[in-house]
Amino acid sequence: MGHGINPQHNKLINLRLILGIIAKQGTIAQTDITKQTHLTKQAISNLITTLKDKNLVDSTAVDSDKDRKVGKPATLLKIADNSIYAIGFRVRKHTVESAVYTICGDCVYAYTVPLNCTSPCTSTCTSPGHIITTHIISTLCDAYTHLVHHTHIPRQKIVGIGVVLPPYQRLFDVSSPLLSPLSSPLQHTHTLELQTAIQQGIFEKLQMPAVIENIATAMATKELFFGAAKHLQSFIYVYIGYSVYASFVHQKHILSGFKGVGGKFGHLIVEPDGRQCSCGNRGCLNTYVSLEAMQAFLHRHHTPDKTIEHILQHPHIYQKTIDMWLQHMSEPLRMGIHTLETLFNAETIILGGVGPDGFIHQYTRMLRPLLPSIAQFHKRQIPRVINVAQEHHMITKASATLPLHMALEPTPYYQGHDSHAQYKNTPADRLNTLLSMHKN
Repeated sequence: MGHGINPQHNKLINLRLILGIIAKQGTIAQTDITKQTHLTKQAISNLITTLKDKNLVDSTAVDSDKDRKVGKPATLLKIADNSIYAIGFRVRKHTVESAVYTICGDCVYAYTVPLNCTSPCTSTCTSPGHIITTHIISTLCDAYTHLVHHTHIPRQKIVGIGVVLPPYQRLFDVSSPLLSPLSSPLQHTHTLELQTAIQQGIFEKLQMPAVIENIATAMATKELFFGAAKHLQSFIYVYIGYSVYASFVHQKHILSGFKGVGGKFGHLIVEPDGRQCSCGNRGCLNTYVSLEAMQAFLHRHHTPDKTIEHILQHPHIYQKTIDMWLQHMSEPLRMGIHTLETLFNAETIILGGVGPDGFIHQYTRMLRPLLPSIAQFHKRQIPRVINVAQEHHMITKASATLPLHMALEPTPYYQGHDSHAQYKNTPADRLNTLLSMHKN
């Protein structure tokens, strides 16, 4: 947790810091905020008074001692109802999932709309998928308008929009000459172009900042803010989906690669001269551990005509073959986990992803025993690898957490790329404006 800053001109930073502490804790005593921020009691009291005056924080009386004869019951602080919101989008190949979340992570309203990503690129396109990109922007902006209209949330209380995009090759036709199996650098370039175009399009149409990340970074932010990593300083979040990603967190900062291209854990080579990967290399982790690898395995052994979506919806039908695949993928994933521990000895590795209930737990179970690594030589409060339970709309919640985290953290949201530097109207700026408004 960040320390507070005492100079008066940093009051807005301290207000955001305290809001973040209360939002993460749910309820908390004022004395505990003082301990976490290292601000003076008087400074904390003044800041909380300001937050209460702006209807952002409330007090709740909790009497922990039922036999109390004298004195007032203990008073805890909580986030006020109808205070601060964020919107999360998950873009998929055929749909856009969207939802409004409160600063405390509660879903207000969820909404799904169809998305047509099959439009061909014409000769006037400046890059592959120009028409599709424009359609995505229009769909997101229309969904935003619907969410705000349906919930009646004042626009000034929304700090920003978070967007999670699928792998580029799932949105676009990888069989195109422009996206051949050897065009991984081109895919990364177009991924950055797509993110920038969507970000700019949303800002131009809605005057609302958009934070766009891959799914692992969004999920890591959610766990850091609301989940299993709230009390951790460092961890790695591994997401197993159609591709495999990793997000690194150090001292509560999301670490990102140059220009935001990093965490492509699925392209770690675990078997030289192994299976052909779409990146052009052989033996990448994606070819053994991802859901597409599972689909390919089942096609070879059982179900040549079934999609991965069908398999995940009816896992009991294919359980024997899935168990065979889990056994088959365990050693490559074990090697990948060993590499992560060797390179970045975090407090733990959190394993997450999509699939039926208990699917990720099966992944974690198949990893044991873990390969010996430097991680085993330290006294740990939690296991080297843990998994988190799935929840409804967890990815839209993760995407909504991106602007919330950026708004509330007193220090930069992540280290490594500056895609938001071009906008002065960041989530933090929007929250600062809300904190500076006079009470009606």
